[in-house]
Amino acid sequence: MQRSQTEWIVSRSPAPYRFAFTIVHDADSAYSARLEPLLDAFDALGLRVTLSAFAFWAAWAHEGKIWSQWHAASPFTAPVAVPICDPDEERFYQRAVARGHEVALHSPSDTSSPREQVIAAFELFDRVFGSYPAVYVEHSSSTNKDALSNEGANPESPYYCEDVLRQYGPWVWVDGIGALRNESDGKCFEIPPDATFLNRYAAERYQLEKAFVRTGRWRMGGGDGFLATYTEENVDCLDRDGGIALVYTHLDDGWLDPRTRQMRADIRERLEYIASKNVWFAPASHILDRARLADTIGVARDGADIVLTSAVDVPLTDVVLRSPADHREMRADDLLPGTVQRIRSLS
Repeated sequence: MQRSQTEWIVSRSPAPYRFAFTIVHDADSAYSARLEPLLDAFDALGLRVTLSAFAFWAAWAHEGKIWSQWHAASPFTAPVAVPICDPDEERFYQRAVARGHEVALHSPSDTSSPREQVIAAFELFDRVFGSYPAVYVEHSSSTNKDALSNEGANPESPYYCEDVLRQYGPWVWVDGIGALRNESDGKCFEIPPDATFLNRYAAERYQLEKAFVRTGRWRMGGGDGFLATYTEENVDCLDRDGGIALVYTHLDDGWLDPRTRQMRADIRERLEYIASKNVWFAPASHILDRARLADTIGVARDGADIVLTSAVDVPLTDVVLRSPADHREMRADDLLPGTVQRIRSLS
């Protein structure tokens, strides 16, 4: 009996890594003083994350005048949703970028932002970081009128911003249907190689080519939820599958030990377990850009050879082929734009 040929796909992670992992943080209640010790722990592990942040003060903050109340209550625990327009926050996020992390825009504000403020938020990012945000993470669609499923996609609304998002072109996480991947396969913790990382509902409804999904579950976006979702068993599966984890979490929710004001020991240990694997730690936009490019590569059989075809104008380096059936890997040469590469198959 003739042995069936192994099917190969292009890995979404570059060699020598087996899977990709990052955190995509929601800034809802965040404050830099509480994020700093977490970033120190991430840096020690080599983990690079995507920190979303508000650009401007919420209406309830009265352009920062709320600081007097926060200082009177607790300078460490009281501040919430502190935006980048605050000078100290601006410096914190600039340092985070210098350390290799990524800063995303988490809607312009914790409260509803009209169209002009959405545009101003993108321009603020360009001034502060020297480029527009590569990732846009919507804040609550139930409260923020600029969210696409609220009034953000209504051209008659002063909060209309659907076309603004298309104009600036970031990866967009839409708070609503399709925001977290379909977990009918029981793998809420990953995007497997044969599953899409795109939010197809948002792409069709809002004409967003780069709408993406995150991994995890609703109501499990804190530290306890992270531990429950990213068990050692699930991490092993993520590693074996060669998947992607874009972790839905709020770092201000249960990631710090309130006594030590450092990362909780049990979360650190779980991250150390992930870091012990052959994992690609990179910000979300890097992982998404790579995945999108990898998925454009044509893979075909020609006798005993595998033929790879690149039809885009961007090179793909450190190419790895994976067999979903038996988890084997095979290296390929870098793929230059518009080129074809032949590889002798292992089976």
